[in-house]
Amino acid sequence: MTLSFPHIARGAVLAGALLALAACGDKPLDGPDALVDGAARAVPAGYQIAQSPSGLIVMRDGTPFAADEGAEAKKVLSRWCGAQGVNSGLDDSFSNGTWVFPGGCK
Repeated sequence: MTLSFPHIARGAVLAGALLALAACGDKPLDGPDALVDGAARAVPAGYQIAQSPSGLIVMRDGTPFAADEGAEAKKVLSRWCGAQGVNSGLDDSFSNGTWVFPGGCK
């Protein structure tokens, strides 16, 4: 498989987002460390969820999210949040291939 510039650029964007999360002290949320209402939650396959000072961040593995894919990011977070759902609103934002949900889970 030959990697073209767009493939390398996408990988660099995703790696940059992950490094930014690590630098900010953001905490990936998966497995036993990801407790919601006292129950462990698993991040849906193909995605990553992290807690940051600005809220819950949703990233997609491989191709980063586009600005018009907030509904997909919200569905992923909704599955992770469980029955209470996502506290979504006007403050939700898109930045560098990730979606940020300041309200987190309800």
